[in-house]
Amino acid sequence: MDPNAVIGDFNSGVYATFGKSHVEGSADDWFHPSPRHLEQQPCLHPDSFYHFFSEARYNGAEIINVSPDVNPSHTHADYQVNLEGASDAAFGLSLVQVMFAEDIAHWDFMREQTDMPLLVRRDNRKFLRQPDIEGLGREDQLYHWHPEKGLVLANRETLKLDGARVALEGEFDVRLHDGRTVTVEPVCAVLRRKLDEHYTPEKQQSITGVHPDVIRLVARKIATRRTNIFLGMNACKMYHGDLIERTMSLVLAASGNWGKKGTGLRTWASGPTTAPRSP
Repeated sequence: MDPNAVIGDFNSGVYATFGKSHVEGSADDWFHPSPRHLEQQPCLHPDSFYHFFSEARYNGAEIINVSPDVNPSHTHADYQVNLEGASDAAFGLSLVQVMFAEDIAHWDFMREQTDMPLLVRRDNRKFLRQPDIEGLGREDQLYHWHPEKGLVLANRETLKLDGARVALEGEFDVRLHDGRTVTVEPVCAVLRRKLDEHYTPEKQQSITGVHPDVIRLVARKIATRRTNIFLGMNACKMYHGDLIERTMSLVLAASGNWGKKGTGLRTWASGPTTAPRSP
C-alpha cells in the first residue's frame, strides 16, 4: 500500500505527469552550494528536515512562501505571496506566461525534455499520429517539425535531439493519407496562445488576488535561478489539486529546473509505519 494514499497525500497530478509520484532527490540536495530559489507551495513543513531550508539560505537560497493566509511559515520566508485558496494553478500558469513573453524560458530544455514540440492538428485539437499520415502505424507515434526536413517522426526511444532545433512555434500544412491537408502546430504554440489569452499577470489577478508585479518578480527568479518546489502535503488534498500539481511541473519545465542539483519537485510525505506487535 502507498501510505500517502492512506493519509490523503497521494500526488495524483504528479503521477499523471510522470507516471510515478516521487521525482525528487534526497533532502540534502536542498542546500547544494550554489545560489538557488526555493518556492514553498504553499507552506513549510514543520518536520525534522526544516534545517535543510535554513541552511540553504547560507548558500544564497531564497524562500517564497505561497499560501492563502499569513501562517507561521512566513516568518522563515524571504517573500510571502498571499493568494486566493486553491488558485495556485492560475498563479503557476501566469508565471509561465511571463517566461514566454519575456523570452526567459528555457527553450532548449522544453524542446528536448517535454512534449512542447509535438505537433497538434488545428482541425480536431488532437496530436498528429502515424495513422493520420500513413493510414496505418502506431497511435503513439507522434511528430515534430524539423526546420530543414519538415515533418519528422518523434523518436520513441530517446528524448535526445542531437542538436536538432525542432519547432516550438509556427503553423505547418501536412498532407494526410486520405489526401486532405491539415494545419498543425507545436504544443508550445497552443499553450502560449492560451496563456496570453487568459493568464497574463494582469488577467490572473482577479483569480488569485496576486499583484502583477509579484508575478513578474517570482517568474524572473525562477527562470534565472535553480528552483525547487516543495509540494508535499497540500495541493493533493484540494479539489482539482491534480491540476495544481501539473502546473507546478510545467513551471519547472518552462524554466529548465529538472535534472540538476537544487531543482525539481518535492513530493514526499512521511506516512504511518507499522511496527510489529510485542510478544
